[in-house]
Amino acid sequence: MAIDPNQPVRVKKTIVTEGANVYPARENPYLPGEIPKQYLISEFCTQKGVQFRQLPDALQTINQTQSDQATISLKPGELVVTDAVPKLNINFASPAKIADFIDGLGPKTVEKLDACRQEEPFKSIEDLEARCPMPKASGKSWDTYKDAIEF
Repeated sequence: MAIDPNQPVRVKKTIVTEGANVYPARENPYLPGEIPKQYLISEFCTQKGVQFRQLPDALQTINQTQSDQATISLKPGELVVTDAVPKLNINFASPAKIADFIDGLGPKTVEKLDACRQEEPFKSIEDLEARCPMPKASGKSWDTYKDAIEF
């Protein structure tokens, strides 16, 4: 997936530029223009799970109903970066959607995953890891995607 310089990005691993600027990997996305364009490559950055949208012309209030109960008021036309994580139902998504959604899965792993879920749907991340482990070469585990996978 190409990195769009006009959209926010999440840095996957710390970037140290030739000028000794440091852009650490972090949960919050970087806004467009914060990361030099030559470093906007999939080796360093991702835009998966990061959404960027312009608010309508009416005043908007975002209520976070999580633990902090914070309220953020925005003016018309302001931009909002959300850290929404899209969900993938591992038992119903097409093999192509799974391969696109999860970095590092090759065709053989997707085929194996598809065969395993047809025998019996996955029930949890632990079940998924036990029956169809993530390839060691990816350097990840299914636990990495626990907030993005539904069963």
